[in-house]
Amino acid sequence: MSRFGQDDPTTFRKENFKSKKTGQQTHFAVKVLSDFIVERGMEIDILEATKDEIANLLQDFYANIRNKSQEYYKKNTLLAIRQSINRYLKENDRFFDIITDPEFTRANDNFTSLLRKTREEGKGTVHPP
Repeated sequence: MSRFGQDDPTTFRKENFKSKKTGQQTHFAVKVLSDFIVERGMEIDILEATKDEIANLLQDFYANIRNKSQEYYKKNTLLAIRQSINRYLKENDRFFDIITDPEFTRANDNFTSLLRKTREEGKGTVHPP
């Protein structure tokens, strides 16, 4: 009897790579983006779209993202949504980075403006005294 297991390394990595909460956050972010796509009447599959198509989508998404109460999300929620969309794309073999790649500069400029606007409306990170 061998002391080493017979697990498939590809499934082992995917099953144990992220926590349950990370999976839930990723699902939430992708659902918010999917809801935006549907509500806008767009026909785009982010797993099949080109980088330019995704960049244009995110530019519009960041300019118009709101929660169900029509209010801005808090800063940390917005940061988590963007990171989760990035994670989702990478998990599905889209090996580019929506946060750092130059093709996404205009989208990220909109994201930065959104963070400023949320801070102005009191939705920024609050540190207790």
